[in-house]
Amino acid sequence: MSHPSLSRIVSRFKREPSRTGSLIITFYGDAILPRGGSVWLGTLLQFLDMLGTDGGVVRTAVSRLAADGWLDRDKAGRKSFY
Repeated sequence: MSHPSLSRIVSRFKREPSRTGSLIITFYGDAILPRGGSVWLGTLLQFLDMLGTDGGVVRTAVSRLAADGWLDRDKAGRKSFY
């Protein structure tokens, strides 16, 4: 069985609506936590932009996830890491 290419995966995400918060939690669980558990907000914005998700929506979702205790925020200068 062959693996789908990244462009096919991105195309699928763009066709199927998803809740941004759920997508962020899935991304963290699959990609971030196994590799140290922290990511700069700018990196998260770039990744979700590839999937067609507006930056304002991402910022709101991350803020709500942090307020609900799903994510912790650490600041380093002007950069926020979650």
